[in-house]
Amino acid sequence: QADHSRSTSDRAVYVRTNDTFELSGHSDWRNDKTEVWGDVLTAEITNKVYHSRGDARLKLKINSAARTNAPAPPSQWLDVTCANLDFQTNLAVFHDRVHAQVLQIDSLRDTLYCDLLHVTLVSNQVETAIARGRVRGQTAPGPTGIVKTISCETLTVHRSPATGLMKNIRAEDHVVLTDFGAGPKAPFNKLTADVATARFSPATNLVEQAVAEDHVTLEQITPGQTVRATAQRAVYTTAIDQVKLTGTPVARTDKYLITDADYMIWRPKTNRFSAFGLYQIIPLQTNQLSLRR
Repeated sequence: QADHSRSTSDRAVYVRTNDTFELSGHSDWRNDKTEVWGDVLTAEITNKVYHSRGDARLKLKINSAARTNAPAPPSQWLDVTCANLDFQTNLAVFHDRVHAQVLQIDSLRDTLYCDLLHVTLVSNQVETAIARGRVRGQTAPGPTGIVKTISCETLTVHRSPATGLMKNIRAEDHVVLTDFGAGPKAPFNKLTADVATARFSPATNLVEQAVAEDHVTLEQITPGQTVRATAQRAVYTTAIDQVKLTGTPVARTDKYLITDADYMIWRPKTNRFSAFGLYQIIPLQTNQLSLRR
């Protein structure tokens, strides 16, 4: 009665001394915003803490309230399966074989796999999510058909509970990011680095700036051309569509190699490089001399 929830199972055991229920056999617990399943569910009623053991699953409604005079947002759910789950009012911890999905009106938006996932909640809204261990993620195709993927060892996501919009993302250890389109002429982009961060616009929820650090490699493959650049740091600014490469940058295309620059600017849409400092351009054709400046 306290939280308007309902539980069902084949067997229920209640221990009065610590106010605990243990449900087993087709067990589930739910209210209007949350559903929990598992082979065995344990509910600590006083502390409002729930444990799910064996084939655990949590489905959590993550819509933000509609703004004044604005239409209600589409229904969104976070759906997570794992081996074991610990859940309370402001925290959910998922252990082993974690598979998380964001659904909107039953359409898949984002998918994440990892070994361990911590989700911090504010008023039933996701504020912070930290995924650890063999992290793999993929988005559904965007309006232009672009699919984005990520793999790393630790992924931290911060989100605004009030607006439901992304704030920033940080990926660490063996980071690999890709994006690609559906058509044969769509470019394939790949970034590898030790650390990558992205900051989102509070107005558009699009990436404003992304930074990759340490052992950075950028690759873009398009029909008839491959571009590869390495550096210690790369900063992408969305508003001007450019990547600034610093820390011994080297760029290579099918036609030339650029080295020894103080820094470089790469414009992904036009696939052009600008080098600054005492750089060297080496044409990758027979019987051509190196060009120095």
